[in-house]
Amino acid sequence: MKNKEHCFQSIITIPPYQDGIKVCKLSEKDIDAMYAICISNPYYFACMKSKPTKASLKEDLTALPMGKSMQDKYFLGFYHQEELLGFLDAIVGYPNEDCLYIGWFMIHKKYQGTMFAQTLMKTLLHQCFSAKYARLGCIKGNVVAEKFWTKLGFHFTKEEMDMGKYQVRMMETSL
Repeated sequence: MKNKEHCFQSIITIPPYQDGIKVCKLSEKDIDAMYAICISNPYYFACMKSKPTKASLKEDLTALPMGKSMQDKYFLGFYHQEELLGFLDAIVGYPNEDCLYIGWFMIHKKYQGTMFAQTLMKTLLHQCFSAKYARLGCIKGNVVAEKFWTKLGFHFTKEEMDMGKYQVRMMETSL
């Protein structure tokens, strides 16, 4: 699968940010800003029955499924001016070549409910990644996430996974 690399070091226009959102790959220097976004989302972590840590975020920056390399991983941040608004962890070509696997998408709580996240995700899925379909795991019982992804055209598959502290229901959409 080929991706549109120009999207990952550029400015995209997402209302209401007419001056643009900078999309860039995140690194360890972004951990503090990522952590601030995580702690602004206590509901998500309550569903996971865990708490965010800077150490776990550092691990997430390089975590990969078996058979994939860092070349396949896009841990992207969305900045408006100097503020990180949210981030996305995605793996291209997983679990197969036609798929974009979304491992994590989180927007700071103060920007939720504004249509920003939906508009951003639609832009990313349809302009920045060249996949036939996208797939993700939604924490069972996370009704906020279920509603968000369903509005974007994702539907539940029959697959569920036991992650120990929580259950995950798989969702997919055609692109």
